[in-house]
Amino acid sequence: HGNKAIFKTIFDELISNAIFYNKQNGMVTIKISYTGEKYKFELIDTGEGIKKEELSKIFDQFYRGQYALALNQKGAGLGLYMVKSLVQSYGGTITVNSEEGEGSKFTILIPAY
Repeated sequence: HGNKAIFKTIFDELISNAIFYNKQNGMVTIKISYTGEKYKFELIDTGEGIKKEELSKIFDQFYRGQYALALNQKGAGLGLYMVKSLVQSYGGTITVNSEEGEGSKFTILIPAY
């Protein structure tokens, strides 16, 4: 029972980032599952990945990693901050696992009320 516009915003941001920062001919995979208690959404890309020292900062307001700065001059560093805030407004969590040069996996867990 979520607001369709909010969930559209969350997934538009994550998917557009996965495409924009992906490698040429890369892939984006979306996995959705339901455990009875939580909805799990995984977004996996084959992009450039995120530097280890930047992982703890990517959800910070106005933060932009070196790779993001080099590829997208217009970004404001608000997209992932907004995604995290919206996910948390539903009592959920978002995490990221990434290896530089290998891609990233964003995982969202939202309680099923």
